[in-house]
Amino acid sequence: MPDISPNTAYLLCIDLGSSSIKTAVCTPNGDIAGRASMTAAYRTSDLDGDLGMRYDAAETMRRVVACASSSITESSIGPSQIDGCAITSQRQGLAVLDEALSPLLLSPNRDLRAVFQGAAIDERIGDLVWSETAHLPSYLGAWAKLQWLAEEEPELLRKAAYALTLSDWLVVEMTGSPTIDASNGVESGLVNVDSGQYSSALAGEFSFAVNSEIAITTSGSISGELSESFATALGVTPGLPVINCGPDTQVALAGLGIAAAGDTAVIAGWSCVVQRIMDSPVRDPEHRMWTGRHVLPDHWVLESNASVMGGAYEWLTGLLYGDDSATDRMDEIDARLSDAASEPTRSSVHLVPSTVDISRPGLQFGGIGFPVPMALDNPDQLDVIRAGLNGFGFAIKANLARLDSSVGTSDSMLAIGGGMIRTSYFTSALATILDEPLRLGSPDASLAGAARMAADTLGLDSEHFSEQGTIVEPNKSHVSEFSHLYEEWIDRSKRLSDIPI
Repeated sequence: MPDISPNTAYLLCIDLGSSSIKTAVCTPNGDIAGRASMTAAYRTSDLDGDLGMRYDAAETMRRVVACASSSITESSIGPSQIDGCAITSQRQGLAVLDEALSPLLLSPNRDLRAVFQGAAIDERIGDLVWSETAHLPSYLGAWAKLQWLAEEEPELLRKAAYALTLSDWLVVEMTGSPTIDASNGVESGLVNVDSGQYSSALAGEFSFAVNSEIAITTSGSISGELSESFATALGVTPGLPVINCGPDTQVALAGLGIAAAGDTAVIAGWSCVVQRIMDSPVRDPEHRMWTGRHVLPDHWVLESNASVMGGAYEWLTGLLYGDDSATDRMDEIDARLSDAASEPTRSSVHLVPSTVDISRPGLQFGGIGFPVPMALDNPDQLDVIRAGLNGFGFAIKANLARLDSSVGTSDSMLAIGGGMIRTSYFTSALATILDEPLRLGSPDASLAGAARMAADTLGLDSEHFSEQGTIVEPNKSHVSEFSHLYEEWIDRSKRLSDIPI
């Protein structure tokens, strides 16, 4: 925990993620003085169908306020020391608001209600969607979900005035000002990836009367002032600047100090992406990888996706240990893995595909394989967990290889952040699998990034920020063994991908 000084400025940071709401009181350089989290407040109804889910708006805001208040209490600072609020959120979320800015639909990125509408959009104007946003398939974006509303809840859509991202919605709730963050807007298909302006070309393909003359803001800019009602709920000063930092993955890059063209980072949280910074928007001609706008000016990201990772690890741990407190066991499991790190495993776990073709992210087979018959050295729980974590490392290596084959190799040291780095065996294995040093950032890289972006906007002193972090070196005695296991994993992944579902 950083030193608490009455003369230090602090920032209240909020991250509306896929699995949880996270808040923190941070110093300008991203050190966390107080932190809190709560699970996301999802709900479903008959209207959502089998694939749909939405946020409970009132409960979500109650949890945001509760988490933020807990962060302030834990930090032991005076509320008057908070100089601003920094917001980030998951990508591909959608907030549909009426003219009075009341939410009609809050759709998380896990909401798959618009699969069929998205497929129809791709068939009709898929080339235009790719040209404007460098993101496919369309069912993840705003236009497909709005089309679903037009078909399934037309009365609700007729009330709609705004279609925003989730970080934009949090800003609306805190300030009353509706805007769209440029970087997050690209992720939802609302903003052109090249220009950072509203995609009028896509909007013109639909009859939805939303976002009339909406303002597009640059990531990290001040979007409004904290309302008196919200400030009162938190016990902080009304009128504080509220900074919309943009999508959590790109904000996490800022938290890791990833800013120069060629820099590469792994964001391994609930899901896992590998992003490389580009100084111009480079599109994958095969549509396998997304191009997005970085939250830092005049930079873009080329992204290769490794699918769900932290979520898969939590599921696997709960499955093997048979309880509802999988995350509480992870430190204990990590300690046991470190003690037994040299032991081989006889299991092969494929919880993520080697690489995701993000334009066609359909279901693929995964599994836990064992040599049969299991006469000797039957694998136990720890063997399966170790194999799963190794598999995550192999998936990251495969995604890095795809980036390298597309835009060339990078000379900069790979950085990694996100919740998975709390598992030291995973980061140690990953460095050995890659056979190169690995720079560890923060498990809460998106919160740290939001703080650093807001501090820069507000001119707060963050001169003590260091990009170095902890360096994890590969274990040279295991490099050859991991190289062999990687080739086996790639071969088995290809075989699994050929099995129809």
